[in-house]
Amino acid sequence: MTLAGTGNALFHLGAGTLSLNLTPGRASAPGVFVAPGALGLAIGIYLGNTGQFSIWPCLVLLAPLTCLIAALQPPAIDYQRAASRDDAPMRWVLAALLLLLVCVAVRSRIGTALVFPWKFDAAWPIALTAAVVLGKGVGGCLADRFGWARVAVGALALSIPLLIFAPHIVPLAIVGVLLFNMTMPVTLAATANLLRGRPGLAFGLTCLALEVGAWPGKLHGGGWNGANVEWLALAALLVSLAALYLGLRLAFARLPERFARVRA
Repeated sequence: MTLAGTGNALFHLGAGTLSLNLTPGRASAPGVFVAPGALGLAIGIYLGNTGQFSIWPCLVLLAPLTCLIAALQPPAIDYQRAASRDDAPMRWVLAALLLLLVCVAVRSRIGTALVFPWKFDAAWPIALTAAVVLGKGVGGCLADRFGWARVAVGALALSIPLLIFAPHIVPLAIVGVLLFNMTMPVTLAATANLLRGRPGLAFGLTCLALEVGAWPGKLHGGGWNGANVEWLALAALLVSLAALYLGLRLAFARLPERFARVRA
């Protein structure tokens, strides 16, 4: 278990660093990189719950993929950017970074707490997984095209009424999940832009924020309990939305040199 966890962490940091440098400063490649993870997680949970999991097919797939990755020419990583000076006050960097990580952590908690009564009915789990994958995959591309704040903040805001007031209406809830996940590539890429020249640290911090947000759910069984669940979830979503908006606004307003390659 320790070796598997360590290998998983190292792969995420290494491959995440490469994805951030495939489209430097932008959110498209990181979004495409993280999107299949939701599909793999869903398949793994299903196989584990049904007792059909076998390690050998995974090894057969991973071995040639590992050799192929090793043979490919990786993108250049400009670590010297960290040493370059743009006269950006560290207080603005830390403030924007904290806001973005708060958004990630709270969003992670919401993701573990949301309850969909139809989640295990018929083919709806497949549609739900597809919404997560598609949201992360296209979110970064749309943000690069139309503006980070416009797409990420807008998508998260639009997801709130769908997730809070219509979780029992399957099509609306699935659209809400898709919109909810579109913010992920932007928070990841924005964190990397704040920590210029340190893509591995940026990816690691966002992963840590995800885990911190998920811990309460793992300790207390996932969902929220009580009569005011909807209002608690609404409050958490509004906190995440405010942190995302303020973090991006602060980053673009006070640190324009670090976000020169993207549209606000």
